[in-house]
Amino acid sequence: MNITPDELLYKLEKGEEIANLLVVYGDEDFYRLQLMAKLTDYLFAEVEPRDREIHFFDSDTDLNQLEIIINTYPFFGGRTFVVLRDEKRWTFKPNEGEEAVKKKERFLERLLKILGDVPEYCTVLLTSPAMDKRRKFFKELQKKAWVAECLPIKLYNKASAVTWLKAQAKLLGGSLSKDALNLLVEYLEPVDVLPMQILYNELVKLSLYAGERKSWTREDVENIFSPLPEAGGFALNNALAEKNLKLVLELLRSERQKRAALPKICGMVASQLRRMLMLKELQSQGKNSSQIAKESKINPYIINRLLQQCGKFTHEQLRTALVAIDDTNSSLRLGGRGFERLEEIFVQLLAKP
Repeated sequence: MNITPDELLYKLEKGEEIANLLVVYGDEDFYRLQLMAKLTDYLFAEVEPRDREIHFFDSDTDLNQLEIIINTYPFFGGRTFVVLRDEKRWTFKPNEGEEAVKKKERFLERLLKILGDVPEYCTVLLTSPAMDKRRKFFKELQKKAWVAECLPIKLYNKASAVTWLKAQAKLLGGSLSKDALNLLVEYLEPVDVLPMQILYNELVKLSLYAGERKSWTREDVENIFSPLPEAGGFALNNALAEKNLKLVLELLRSERQKRAALPKICGMVASQLRRMLMLKELQSQGKNSSQIAKESKINPYIINRLLQQCGKFTHEQLRTALVAIDDTNSSLRLGGRGFERLEEIFVQLLAKP
């Protein structure tokens, strides 16, 4: 049976009954780590840490030992938790020899037999960064276990990001307003993949800040959320796009005080200018916001805001600033001026006539 990681987390949080054979796999470590922690709390809520029967199989798994542990009633706590992390045993490399493949298949065949009869007092978690869905082993596991695939969320898909944020807020006992969600999407604009662990940590802080108040607002997010690693660049780029010269200079001064790497700042600003030029070009071709979002692979919500911002500049202004930024970045290697030159470029681009 397939189940989403969020559905499984919710069941654990609410103390609902779960299968005693679980498979959690995929590239997103956040979910796998969260589920491991939640499962431990779920299974041993009233058991002292020293009395918890938890067994890890990380390498060279001995199936005889595994079978004995699964079928031996725990002395303390009344439950046994077995974690299988020996992924080399169920992943196949293209260059593996025929004998090595047959050996693995025999191992997996017996492992399936053991996992097909897990007693009620035992919970087995098989966790891995990857699983081959074409293999018999995976297909048989789907019949016997709850299987959760942990995938990263691409930021182009705003709906998936919003769904995830809502689900995490719900797990923490709260809800995010529409304005709060929109602000978080803006914060995430510079990144391609949702940084789940960072966001989850911030949502935990938000839940503590809000206390008994269960509805979390845009103001709450502004007050509590720490800047994401790329948020400094986002704030600078956003102020630039809004033609807010005062804020741009303040943010640039702040980056300088933090000893931020100037080439990185130049790169982020240049990327923003190129994107704005691209959007103006697509718009000049008569394309609407939906067509531009599809062609540029930028979130549609962000496209609408960017198109409004682009209208504040001419093609020539953006091109001139972009060339100046690139020249400044190149001159840094030769000992040229840095922050002072950037200030001049911003003043020329943003100052009112």
